[in-house]
Amino acid sequence: MNSVDYNKIFEASLNEIYVFSADTWRFIEVNRGGRENLGYSMEALSALTPLDIKPEYTRESFQALVRPLVAGEKEQIIFETVHRRRDGTHYEVEVHLHLSSLEGEQVFVTIILDITQRKHIDEALQTSETRYRLLVENSQNAIALHLPDGRFTYANPRYVELFGYATEMLYALTPAELAQLVHPDDLPRTRDEAHQQAMAGNRVTHLEYRARHQDGHFIWVEAFATPIFDDHGQVTQILSSLRDISERKLAHQREFEMALEKERTQLLKEFIQHAAHEFRTPLSIIRTGTYIAGRTQSPDQRQNKLRQIDEEVGRITKLVDSMLLMTKLETNGLERLEAISLPQLIEEADRKAKRPYPNRGAITVQLPPDLPTLLGDESSLTDALYELLDNAYRFSPAESVITITVQQNDHQILLDVRDEGAGIAEAELLHIFDVFWRQDKAHSTPGFGLGLSIARKIIQLHGGDISAISTLGVGTTLRVTLPIAAAPDEGILTK
Repeated sequence: MNSVDYNKIFEASLNEIYVFSADTWRFIEVNRGGRENLGYSMEALSALTPLDIKPEYTRESFQALVRPLVAGEKEQIIFETVHRRRDGTHYEVEVHLHLSSLEGEQVFVTIILDITQRKHIDEALQTSETRYRLLVENSQNAIALHLPDGRFTYANPRYVELFGYATEMLYALTPAELAQLVHPDDLPRTRDEAHQQAMAGNRVTHLEYRARHQDGHFIWVEAFATPIFDDHGQVTQILSSLRDISERKLAHQREFEMALEKERTQLLKEFIQHAAHEFRTPLSIIRTGTYIAGRTQSPDQRQNKLRQIDEEVGRITKLVDSMLLMTKLETNGLERLEAISLPQLIEEADRKAKRPYPNRGAITVQLPPDLPTLLGDESSLTDALYELLDNAYRFSPAESVITITVQQNDHQILLDVRDEGAGIAEAELLHIFDVFWRQDKAHSTPGFGLGLSIARKIIQLHGGDISAISTLGVGTTLRVTLPIAAAPDEGILTK
């Protein structure tokens, strides 16, 4: 096994490291990170104690803090405090303190994590190898030295513990076998990007990835890498330092899931409220009509009420069908993909959409020559176009013209549905595809506010998009883009 230069590891550590006498409390050694962050030279620090840089502590409170270490009751104390620099400024730190011995003398070894601004040290200074072995091997970080091809030349006990491999096994891993220590999805960032940065002489900071334990489970780690140069400026080794952040990642995941569940609950609540509102009006009309029809002596009035009831039942049926379709799209996606003729699809959608509007004129359709077929779910795309045309018919004057214009480029088919209705205000354009959205808060305008939501969902499931352009008093254009695909595996989403 290669000889380890603990002096270089000590000086190049990403953490601030302090060694001070257990008797006098005076500093014996402070690595470069500590010296630079505090603003003191080593000569000046040798005359100071932790009380000079920890303003929150008195001699009595600090003595009480370290008493469990002196008494052998604890091996390590971890606490948070502030450090005071030479210039009087402060910074927050997390302190890892333990009692050890150095050349026969009892010393306190302190490893400092700068919480507010982490310091990364990439230069190593000359000092005794044996003096710093204790510091590196007791670090709370997993520290290792690698050759340029990734092979280990050193791994501290924390590194061995983190990965579960015996030290000899780590040293025996070949460059190809080292890939097993990283999740396959994270290899491009760790092996290709981060390693290349280090080999180019750049420090790598805050790289998060999933590391594989020997037993196969994955650990989230935050990694730092510092290149070590020879006298000619060539990278001869890479110092890596890892922190286990699995608990932090798990906490973030739980927070995300809780936020997502809260959002789902809110959406469900809003959906139920909107649906209840939409059902309330036709049910009220049905109830009133039933009451009058059962009591009136006028055949004409009875017939009129029965017609109203039939119309409202039809509205409820359409609402239920639209809600079921929206749920089906959200849950199951598309059913079947096949080649579709767009002109035939437009014709069928218009035939269905125009049925409730018999007095409207024919739409104008402008198609380019040699229009390619679409690959998609014919029934769903017909439903989407039906909703767009139904929206145009519903909000257009009787004598106006509805125009469908189709264009194509190398990758997409562009379809515009333009009406000559009253138009939509710019602020409202942001919401027209929202579920149950209506232009008026009282929901007196026709429709349920589901049609454009359904159309957008279907178009997005086909890998397309939809947008709206409108001018008040002129009309509205709904613009659909659908990708031209030759096979189902070229981007069409089926779920």
